[in-house]
Amino acid sequence: MGRVCIQKDVFEGLRSVNDFFGKMIIITNQQGIAKGKYTHGDLEQIHVQMKNELRRQGIEIDGVYFCPHLESENCNCRKPKPGMFFYAKQDFPNIDLEQSFFVGDQATDVLAAKAAGIQSIALLDRAPTDEMKLAMPGATIFSLLELKYLILEKG
Repeated sequence: MGRVCIQKDVFEGLRSVNDFFGKMIIITNQQGIAKGKYTHGDLEQIHVQMKNELRRQGIEIDGVYFCPHLESENCNCRKPKPGMFFYAKQDFPNIDLEQSFFVGDQATDVLAAKAAGIQSIALLDRAPTDEMKLAMPGATIFSLLELKYLILEKG
């Protein structure tokens, strides 16, 4: 497994999330496990490296939830289904889903957040795809630096 690299401009945006909400949770599809590209252990190593690097920058990740299944398995945890959000809610019962934000770069992220009653934010590096437009995110940003200002505006 390679080293985890996080772009420097990510830190300020994530720090804003920690400061404003107090909790930050990662929810991710990881079908590479089911495809045999990497193992649960490999993914756990990546998560540990990522959390350690973020912690060095003053950013705390409270939980990481991942779906290891193939899309064809039709599980309830793979986004766009909201299962992982509800697992997180069980582990963190004080989280108010309606007052939460979920940032993602795929239409499935937006759809899963909306299905869980969470405000969705699309993080894009180019113009939105037709699929993303149809998902209708609550907001669109092009850098995590923008997240800070969006949160302050909505907060």
